[in-house]
Amino acid sequence: MNKTLRIGILHYHLHHGGVYTVMTNALFALIAHGGYDNLEIDLMTSDACQGNGKNLIEKLTEWARHHGPNQLQVNQVEIPELAYNANQAHNKQHLFDQAQSICRHILQAMDLQRNNFQFPYVLHTHNVNLGRNPYLTLAQKLLIETLDREKLPAHVLYQIHDFAEDNRKNCWKAMLECSGKQEMTLAVEMMYPKSERLTYVCINSYDQKTLLKMGFQADKVLVLPNTVNTSLFSQTSIIDMNQEQLAQLKCPLIDFQADLKSRISDFSKRYGYHFDPRRKILLSPVKAIRRKNITESILLLLKLNSLEDQYQLLITLAPDSPDDLKDYQAIEQVVKKYKLPVVMGLGAELLPGGHQRVIKNSHVESYGLIDLMTISHAVVTTSVQEGFGYVFHEAWLADKMVIGRNIADLTCDFKKQGLSLDHLYDHLLIPAEWVKGQWDEICHDYFLKLDQLRKLFGRPEMDIQSTIKSIDQIKSFYIDHQEISHDDPSRAGEKMIDWADLPIGTRLLLLEQLASNAIGKSEVNDQILPINQKMRMVDKWFPDDGTPIIHQNKQVVTASYNMSTIARQLSMIIDAGSDWLRESGGRKTISSHFEKNPKEISNDPVVQRSLDIKKIRLLV
Repeated sequence: MNKTLRIGILHYHLHHGGVYTVMTNALFALIAHGGYDNLEIDLMTSDACQGNGKNLIEKLTEWARHHGPNQLQVNQVEIPELAYNANQAHNKQHLFDQAQSICRHILQAMDLQRNNFQFPYVLHTHNVNLGRNPYLTLAQKLLIETLDREKLPAHVLYQIHDFAEDNRKNCWKAMLECSGKQEMTLAVEMMYPKSERLTYVCINSYDQKTLLKMGFQADKVLVLPNTVNTSLFSQTSIIDMNQEQLAQLKCPLIDFQADLKSRISDFSKRYGYHFDPRRKILLSPVKAIRRKNITESILLLLKLNSLEDQYQLLITLAPDSPDDLKDYQAIEQVVKKYKLPVVMGLGAELLPGGHQRVIKNSHVESYGLIDLMTISHAVVTTSVQEGFGYVFHEAWLADKMVIGRNIADLTCDFKKQGLSLDHLYDHLLIPAEWVKGQWDEICHDYFLKLDQLRKLFGRPEMDIQSTIKSIDQIKSFYIDHQEISHDDPSRAGEKMIDWADLPIGTRLLLLEQLASNAIGKSEVNDQILPINQKMRMVDKWFPDDGTPIIHQNKQVVTASYNMSTIARQLSMIIDAGSDWLRESGGRKTISSHFEKNPKEISNDPVVQRSLDIKKIRLLV
């Protein structure tokens, strides 16, 4: 019996970014490993008929020729109303009218007359809850209610990558005020509909646990890890290719490593950076938005160079948003002023193909990320917040160590799969003495941020003094006797602060002091003491024989996050929804709305974790 699937992939747009990568990798996985004989995909975005939509269809079609089902059809469904739109409605009626119009467009595209309960349609939506377009968020709720009410042959996978309530102030505000006035109950009803034909798909167990605490059925909140392109990062870099492999690319044999470093050097000279081909490269393959915490990567560089002056840091991409760009440019000024061995933003010019290498007329027009990883000594991550965290996976495939900061809420999933990440630190602590009189002011800034967030969620005001005291206690760390070296017992009980808890101004001031030797090398070595002394154990970061940990982690990533594994998991989620429809005939058994008042909603788990002072940072 032929296995057939009609599936709609719905998102705001097809611009390149994290969600785009997740969507497209999932489609490649379904095509190659979903086991479908006939697969029809509807790309539903605001720009599906534009350049990115055409390019994606070409890629999917070409992929299917080599890996795919007997028959693949990809339809471009452009619905302009799906685009980002944070404009408030004139009133609630206007909000519902606009949402109902979007709902009709989506239903029309689904063309459910072609389906039945034995062969249901699957609508896979991405981040619709986020508040980038509240009209769309409401439209999805109305769509689900329509499917329930009319018992139509379709079910919905509601994939959440981010939460508006979780450090996305502008998104939450757009949801909160989308009807023209503040309506918290409406916002939450729109974001979290309930229906038997709706399955929430989370990218990590932390988000899954949060949704389960909101009262959803366990079998309706599932985890689907992001697909890692294992073949891309495991392939041989052009730098390591032999003459036969190069002949297949129609490329002559040259010293590609020297060529790539020469291009980095040229870029650095033109933009005022300092790159030395002889230094070991620490690679930060990220867009340097604030939550990536790149000042900490620079601090790690200074720390390592205080032990042995041989490292330099490459940060691939500059950010886009004005707020992120402001901080980025301030960091850039410090880097250039003190001639630090740091190169920022080289990826846009040297790696325009992103992950992919571009060869034209037997010439490497641009290198790929795998080539840059190949000439690097290790990959650095200092991010404080991620949805999934590709950086914890990809480098191992390229036989490189990952060093830096752990994000325990995420990496617990990876560790369960067998990934060894015990060498990463949870906090990068510096002496509180370094910030001296600024700490009280910083705690006050945290109070203001927390107070602002609480007001957004309808929480009562807090007492300033007692709250600031609590913030100081939560954000402070104290060295115990087990965390100090035997030759310096006087430091027991010393107050320490996590670098990531400092505001950008303080972090830049400290970097300047470190770069100018106002804080000497001995102080860097002796006083920057991450918890459990993990930075004192740099041999764990750069082992003489890195093969065991790299080999282990490479095997785990290859086995647990490859396209075949994720396609199997996604197919099981699809099949579960389809089986329910076949057995039930689409009956409705769960209320489609929350029956909570605003006070109760303000205590929802997503809000609670958003107001957790341990997780709140001034840098985001």
